[in-house]
Amino acid sequence: MTMQNTRPGGRAGGVPRRALSLVLAAGTVTTGLIALAPASAAADTAAAAGTVRATAAGSSTVLGAVENWTRVSQRHPNSAYWKSADALRAGNEGGAQGLSRSFLQLGTANLKGADVTAATLRVRNTSAATCTAKPVELWSVDPVSATTTWKNQPAKGAKLATVTAAKGRPGCAAGDLEFDVTALLKDAAAKNRTAVTVGLFAADENDTSAWKRFDPKSAVLETTVAPAVPVTPAPVVSGLGTSPATACTGGLIGNTRVNLFATVDGAATGALSAEFQVFRADTGALVRTVSVPAIKGRPTTLAVPDTDLPTGDYTWNVRGVAEGAPASAWSPSCAFSVDRTRPSAPPVISSAEFPSGENGWPAHTGAARTPGTFTFAGGGETDLAEIVYWTTTDPIYRSVAPGGSAVITPLTVGPQSVHAYSVDKAGNRSDTANYLFYTNRAPKPDAAGDLNGDGHRDLWTLDAAGRLQFRAGKGDGTFAAPTDAGVTLPVGSQIVASGDWSDDGYNDLVVLAPGDGGRKLWVYPNTGLGVVDTVNRTELSVFDEANAHWSDADRVASAGDVDGDGLPDLLVRQGAQLWLYYGSAMGYLDFTTPVAVGGAAGAGWEGLTVVAPGDTDGDGLADLWVRDDATGELFAVRGSAGAGGTLDTAGWGSGPRTAIGSGLTGAAYPTLGTPGDLTGDARADLTATTADGATVYFRATGTGIESAPVTLG
Repeated sequence: MTMQNTRPGGRAGGVPRRALSLVLAAGTVTTGLIALAPASAAADTAAAAGTVRATAAGSSTVLGAVENWTRVSQRHPNSAYWKSADALRAGNEGGAQGLSRSFLQLGTANLKGADVTAATLRVRNTSAATCTAKPVELWSVDPVSATTTWKNQPAKGAKLATVTAAKGRPGCAAGDLEFDVTALLKDAAAKNRTAVTVGLFAADENDTSAWKRFDPKSAVLETTVAPAVPVTPAPVVSGLGTSPATACTGGLIGNTRVNLFATVDGAATGALSAEFQVFRADTGALVRTVSVPAIKGRPTTLAVPDTDLPTGDYTWNVRGVAEGAPASAWSPSCAFSVDRTRPSAPPVISSAEFPSGENGWPAHTGAARTPGTFTFAGGGETDLAEIVYWTTTDPIYRSVAPGGSAVITPLTVGPQSVHAYSVDKAGNRSDTANYLFYTNRAPKPDAAGDLNGDGHRDLWTLDAAGRLQFRAGKGDGTFAAPTDAGVTLPVGSQIVASGDWSDDGYNDLVVLAPGDGGRKLWVYPNTGLGVVDTVNRTELSVFDEANAHWSDADRVASAGDVDGDGLPDLLVRQGAQLWLYYGSAMGYLDFTTPVAVGGAAGAGWEGLTVVAPGDTDGDGLADLWVRDDATGELFAVRGSAGAGGTLDTAGWGSGPRTAIGSGLTGAAYPTLGTPGDLTGDARADLTATTADGATVYFRATGTGIESAPVTLG
């Protein structure tokens, strides 16, 4: 085939073109006919950076040139001609030149991944033996270098093209020869090669009339690349999991709904979905395939119907599907097992200290506030994971191992229950077992001020937020760290430990608290360990509303048991009056008419704080401590006997007052009280709350109250 000179301008001796580096504008899509740059300075400048032309099909055409060149000579077998300015030679020139071959190295780095549709190598044939057309061949060859010689020349690969022509003599002007190198450039693009090398060979190397010479700097590589087709990548699937939660490697799920979830993400802008597959692990049978609409980057959940998952082992996987993009590969499989059979029998509960009360109150059973060991047997079930239990008085769920035991301390007297159910390894629950037992009353009630039954005087205090705190006394004036006592009281509440109002042998909490229509008196039962029962609190009341002097009262204090009936009594200061209320099992404090202390009118108590420490002088009559809020002086008032030797409360108001302390102003210590003897010396001590909310106490001595307070932590 005779190739025509296609250089624009089409004339011999045109302006030589500069060597170019190959530049690929991947994805460029334009229209118009192919056009090569004109032989001008402007064209050369554009070509130096890589010239991109458009084709009618929308492809991109890139003009480039050789990076390196050389030739070898049989007559000069040890000579190298690396990037020589001389012409490239192909064929047998005879004489001094003899047989030559030439090689061109073409850069292809920017073709990486491109779809090459056509490639042509143009090189200017500057001289030939005759104007008779003779064939010259272009071959792919191994790489060349500056050390390439006839003795060290590259091996041939595949023949790429043969051009039969003769140019560069009078009558056949110099011009370009074109070689089709499409196959070579396609291969280079597919294999991401950075360069390829071609060789020019005479078809008949013995024919001295077939040689040709070429200008290496004129070589131009024209490559046409198909337009890049944007491909949206497949979605990405992550975050596989099950609910109830199991590891992807497998886990046991009980008789409940199973949810599978995964997150689908990706660049697709169309609708997304997650396609789930569930299989039987033993047979590999497909249980269900479901496609669930997905929101990009957020978990997508498939709720598998229970009917699809009977007891057995399963695997599942998922893939992402997006509109306008290929589907993702199926994810690795996750596994889970289902056990829908619940334990057939409830646990069996027993206790030696508190035997079953199913047939009535046992002859021998433990007392309230006595620890007992309760054992929880599995009821014949063999695949149990735990047994969960709670009591009627303590509804917090706790668990033990099957066959294990727990120490439970019942706090109330009478019938109560322990409840328990078994949980198998799949999370299935048994029916609930209910164990009824009875507790006896303690041999004697707690002593005054003892809030947890250990024989020592304890304290209830309020923190800055109004939360009740319990401080266990150690009998030596020190206390354990405060613990939560179970209730938060309204701002402005006053508290007092005031004996046993609930007839269970425990000292209870009385609170004077703000309420609708005035202040109210509440009794919070003590559970026996210093924590109060908020559910069963009761409001103290009167038959005659005129006797409710606490509705606008300033202070409340425990009076102990003034009348010796075994029920706690209260002192309430209402302005200038001090009222003594006798306790009642019915909760009505005027069942016995309240007494105005200090005489019929009961006046003279304004500006005073009253504390009832009990019998401080051993005469069998209750005494009072009275604090002048303004001066801070503390006085003792001895109880006086009336008719029949019983306490005459009028004496509290009219009897002499003996100074026993000072520096206790109401501003410095807003509240005073006494739980009795805190230090073990048989003397009642004085407690107080400071203006900044700290709790302190003052030791009692034989002559009064020490002036230095002891601060509680």
